[in-house]
Amino acid sequence: MRAPEHVEIGVATHTGRVRGANEDDYLVFAPQTAEECRQLGWWFAVADGMGGAAAGADASRTAVRAAVRAGLDGSDTEPDQRMADCFTAAVGAVFELSREEPRLRSTGTTLTIANLIDHRLFLGHVGDTRCLLLRNGDLGQLSTDHVVQGDGNQLTRCVGAGQREVEVDITEHRVREGDCLALVSDGLWGCVSPADLAELLSNNPPQAAATAAVRMANASGGRDNITAVIVRIHGVEPGAFREVELPRDEERDLPQIHRPATGLTVRRWPWVALLACGAVLLLAGIAKAFLGFDPVAWLVARLR
Repeated sequence: MRAPEHVEIGVATHTGRVRGANEDDYLVFAPQTAEECRQLGWWFAVADGMGGAAAGADASRTAVRAAVRAGLDGSDTEPDQRMADCFTAAVGAVFELSREEPRLRSTGTTLTIANLIDHRLFLGHVGDTRCLLLRNGDLGQLSTDHVVQGDGNQLTRCVGAGQREVEVDITEHRVREGDCLALVSDGLWGCVSPADLAELLSNNPPQAAATAAVRMANASGGRDNITAVIVRIHGVEPGAFREVELPRDEERDLPQIHRPATGLTVRRWPWVALLACGAVLLLAGIAKAFLGFDPVAWLVARLR
């Protein structure tokens, strides 16, 4: 894609080591002209779907696309109102999706959107995907997790789950040259410590940092889907434009990662052993009845 040079981007996503499908989704929009930089700015979004496999993936994909489309259509409105309109569009799109397909009735998603216009960052957030800011080596969290702590965090807010509306956190922040933003799903921040992530962001360009963070999360268990959108700000003026190639598929070059056996596979071996023993006893009975040969007695005699 074509993008102004004053912002550098890296993206990476992975299913993880436990889940069977990737329910995370992300979207990046780069302004194509200096005028778009001033009016629309950059858009970055990360969503973590819930509802299982295809349902969660449908929710996250629907939400990020509906939201950013609404943001790009609202160039005449103030940025904070534009962000509110993004979430209104996302909620409406996911609600309609759940009405169209019964299997998606309870599906939902987290949604975190960053709109960068010059030195101003407008942040919209629902759920527990996070927006982090690295400044001068210190990593801080700009978003607030909407969860109840416990055995597996429970979301208190999400887009969807049968809701027609949701309370959205919309905040404005000032960014500086050298700042680094990270939009990450809980599959990443739940497995990579703030100190490790700060080190990765400080010492690597965005794409290398995103890839390394996903690999580190997988090496630490990969318990959930993992997504990172990394943004380094080199200035507030767009300057020249250049072609940028971002990965289109999830990271696959992970030789150290293997998918562990599922619980069903682990519990299957007793039944296999039982069937094998049954088959041996059945064959022994047939041999004794029709051939007059007792394999069990023969084996016992040989072992004495």
